[in-house]
Amino acid sequence: MENQPTNRRYCRNCYHPMPERGIYCPHCSQKYHDGRVPFREMLADLVEAIFNFDSRIFRTIGAMFVPGKLTVEYFKGKHTKYVRPMRLFFVMGILHFAIIGFLGIGNVNMGLIGKGDPRKAIYTLNFQEKLDSVRTEVTAEFNGSPPVRSALDSLNARMQPYREGITDSIPFGYLKLGWQYEKGYQPVNLKVAVKDMIELSEGRLMDTYGIEGFFARLQVQQFLRMSLDGNGFSRFLLGQLIWMVILMMPALALILKFLYIRRKRYYIEHLVFSFHYHAVAFFVASIGMLIGLTQQKMNPDAYIEEPPLIIPIVYFIIVIYLFFAMKKVYNQGFFKTFAKYLFIGLSYLILFTVFFVLTIVVSVLVFQ
Repeated sequence: MENQPTNRRYCRNCYHPMPERGIYCPHCSQKYHDGRVPFREMLADLVEAIFNFDSRIFRTIGAMFVPGKLTVEYFKGKHTKYVRPMRLFFVMGILHFAIIGFLGIGNVNMGLIGKGDPRKAIYTLNFQEKLDSVRTEVTAEFNGSPPVRSALDSLNARMQPYREGITDSIPFGYLKLGWQYEKGYQPVNLKVAVKDMIELSEGRLMDTYGIEGFFARLQVQQFLRMSLDGNGFSRFLLGQLIWMVILMMPALALILKFLYIRRKRYYIEHLVFSFHYHAVAFFVASIGMLIGLTQQKMNPDAYIEEPPLIIPIVYFIIVIYLFFAMKKVYNQGFFKTFAKYLFIGLSYLILFTVFFVLTIVVSVLVFQ
């Protein structure tokens, strides 16, 4: 009877028996070690992972410059050579909207109470009330002395920049729904004091102004939130745009399926094409914004006086790229591709408008 080895080695990852002189596990491919990893080996693994990832990224970016190449290569079965369509779409989309956020493009105050923090606005209004009261008292005390009146006028003028854009009340309207109304709804105009918007809770404010009904209170509630935090709402809306584009992908693929229904292509092929095209669009637009930022830093005055040339260039590249990508992927003649290109362009414009409006409506309803 042969002697059995008593010091048999096992993979530390899956506990599969290791060959006597084997380095890698035949079951899970992990390199054999005794649990202690030298620093040089860890560093070598890190470098290998980085360069392997980078090489695939570089190959993918290089292929993006050739319209339709990524889609054609994907359906040739080259799935690991390039970044997969959905991952590429997400990476480029997140990068694009991160750059928008970094540049402050979407950081617009959509509030209606002055500029900046609305609580500063109410502080300014209260200060103005006290200033007007003190002005009246001082004028009476000094019998309307011209020097005193001139000094008070100067003080009031210097306070003017702080009051700019600030109002003491906000007019707005909402709809009351019900069968008892002639059109099924009734518009209601309302004027709410800024002080009440700041100091009262949402429920108490609506009770004070006599707002009844779930839908009416929902409208007023969201209006109050947007008015008090305009910057927050603009950032929230910007964050929803990536989801808007994601939801557009299946609809766009369906339109492509209809356009090329006689080509007997699977729906997933059109969806992959949509992911690839939008990844390229995100990438080109991001590069354009970074170039625009550089131009602005180098010559801020010229940047303000006239729009940067990079904007129409980016738009032209994105639009023309779609035509050549369609021609490459679907392999049809120039005129037939051009006709479908015009149709998909118009459809995309309508689709984008519908989804954008829905995104705004949903963002308004769920913003907190």
